[in-house]
Amino acid sequence: MFGGTPYYLDGVGLGDDLRTVIRRALLSRQGSLHDEPEYVLRTELTEPNRYFAILKAIAAGNTMSNEIAQIVGIDSKQISTYTQKLERLRVVEREVPVTEDKTKSRRGRYRILDPLFRF
Repeated sequence: MFGGTPYYLDGVGLGDDLRTVIRRALLSRQGSLHDEPEYVLRTELTEPNRYFAILKAIAAGNTMSNEIAQIVGIDSKQISTYTQKLERLRVVEREVPVTEDKTKSRRGRYRILDPLFRF
């Protein structure tokens, strides 16, 4: 769930079990990583609430561009602008069938790539 990110691993006690680490670092309001996904989006992006909505849509199983746009309430032509920024931050990735060209395919599906955001 930390994805090998050194900063994320910094506050983890080596002798602690996974349950304790999750409770202390992520679920507790005072945890070192409790607000980390929000902090990353707020510092890197101009419309963090829109990006949160996109991530929530993907997490809920709406993985195609038109599904995400419909859930978030934006035009399906604009969704690629937002998802490309999330891809550049390596928060999400677009998966396309092997038999199709990634740049032209309309059958791509998004998934949350960053382990902490996915958790």
